[in-house]
Amino acid sequence: MPPIRVAVVDESVLVRGLLAEAINRQPDMVCVGSARDPLAARELLREGADVLTLDAGMTRIDALELLSRLMRLRTVPVVLVVPAGERGDEIECKARGMGVRGIVRRPASRGTDGTRLLVGEIVRTLREVSAGITAPAAAAPLRRWQPVARPAARVPAVAAG
Repeated sequence: MPPIRVAVVDESVLVRGLLAEAINRQPDMVCVGSARDPLAARELLREGADVLTLDAGMTRIDALELLSRLMRLRTVPVVLVVPAGERGDEIECKARGMGVRGIVRRPASRGTDGTRLLVGEIVRTLREVSAGITAPAAAAPLRRWQPVARPAARVPAVAAG
């Protein structure tokens, strides 16, 4: 079976690099390229990507508008990485109606641990989404992940005296 061909679209050069590296380490995936803008993303789809990761938190481009334009060019399964917070909720709601197959919520903190968890979850979601490429859309349910919040530190109870 040929490897899953993944295209990565993200404004952050760091995230693009980490995702490409993580994807290329997988025995069943290959990153066909990465892009930070719509023109480059279009070229990646023309080169035959099977699945696309798309950063919905891009600041210079409306990710949902980009998604709409890309889908007119070629329908491809998308794993959307949405920002934390209310803006992410709004984007996620709209994306569901656009046929997005997987949604991964970006952790609120941008630290190394959060980025590593994010990249790992994107790879897992790519694998699950790509399993439904040959199946009808109804057979490939939406995959959604949200980072688990760390429990708050316990404050010892003060005895009443």
